Amino acid sequence: MKKCNVCQCIVEEKSECPICGNTLTYEPPCMEDKEKFVFNKYYWVYLLKNTWFSIACLIYGIVTAIICRNNLNILMAPAALCTVLSLILSVFERQYASKIRWRFTKEYSFTYTKLYKYIIGIVAIIFYTAIHMMAANL
Repeated sequence: MKKCNVCQCIVEEKSECPICGNTLTYEPPCMEDKEKFVFNKYYWVYLLKNTWFSIACLIYGIVTAIICRNNLNILMAPAALCTVLSLILSVFERQYASKIRWRFTKEYSFTYTKLYKYIIGIVAIIFYTAIHMMAANL
């Protein structure tokens, strides 16, 4: 673990801070047992970069619910669940990737988490599109 001197976050990376992009090569190691984030402008930009797709899915779902408010069907529950799961995976991506590291390598756990974040979001978009098409046919 190293503490970034720019954003003050404690991260597991050795060479570059994933939050602000600052180099951590010459920073001394920190004796922390888990990552800690500081809620500053660097973290909010990092969070926006990681959650943009899930936020777009949420906006698409809200617009679909407003347009089809009279004809909402049973597909709305799984669509909303997929949107919430995608948003949760986006916000807690680093924590989830570190929790599944017992099973996967570090690189694969981050790839696995990103992949499922996008797949679940795409499934939500498919559900919302099906709701919109069903409402258009009525």
